[in-house]
Amino acid sequence: MTEFRECGALADIDHAVVESLAVFGDRQRCRILGLLAQGELCVNDLTQALGIRQNMLSHHLKVLREQGFLSARRKEGDQRWVYYRVNPERLSDLAHYFARMYADTQCESMQNL
Repeated sequence: MTEFRECGALADIDHAVVESLAVFGDRQRCRILGLLAQGELCVNDLTQALGIRQNMLSHHLKVLREQGFLSARRKEGDQRWVYYRVNPERLSDLAHYFARMYADTQCESMQNL
């Protein structure tokens, strides 16, 4: 029987990574991130672009903010409007995680030659 061991990025996986990846399990949240990756938008713009109710959008925005994928700011002079943008550092953290995992697979492939 083949023995398997966790190494590299897989050995370091923690609850925060799992929680972060769960965010991408929802189609609407992926759509929101895709729109915000193009630039900052307010709730009104997102509601129109996505065609979903504001209460559902607010739920998704809350999840994305809690996981650190979004930052928000209020418009100067008019505090009613909240503008959201993607937090590139958070996406970079996940990209680094997957890059490490990919590098581990490449090292393992080279060792099997």
